[in-house]
Amino acid sequence: MTENNHIAERLEKVVSINLHIVWLTKNRKNILVGDVSRKTREIIRQMCERKSVVIKQGVISKDHVRLFVSLPSKICVDNFVQQLKGKTSHVLMTSFEYLRQQFWRQQIWAQGYFCYSTGDVSDSDIQGYIDSHAPEPEQAPEEAVAE
Repeated sequence: MTENNHIAERLEKVVSINLHIVWLTKNRKNILVGDVSRKTREIIRQMCERKSVVIKQGVISKDHVRLFVSLPSKICVDNFVQQLKGKTSHVLMTSFEYLRQQFWRQQIWAQGYFCYSTGDVSDSDIQGYIDSHAPEPEQAPEEAVAE
């Protein structure tokens, strides 16, 4: 594995999954400050380390968490984010009494999240690469996967 790009090479696959992930506090409440922010950071770091997720960059703002991570191919993005949100919510609610009073039903986070995949190759580069491998008219016909 290379540390710069975190490209994992195993058997016959080469994988690089870099994601920008953002999730918000419920009702955009400004609760991620001081000890709550530090505890959130600690939990996220522990979970990422346990799952071999590399945190390239991250910020915990007053009302949201923003991460730039590199995931192993075996991890489902949706499950990963839900686990992060669930674990941080549970630990924060048990650690800070005032959060239990502000939030009921252990829902510190708003529903959903934002996720965008990143990479060194643009969509147009990939489309050009696929187009360059299209069969010549005289060759045996191949079916296009997408029209």
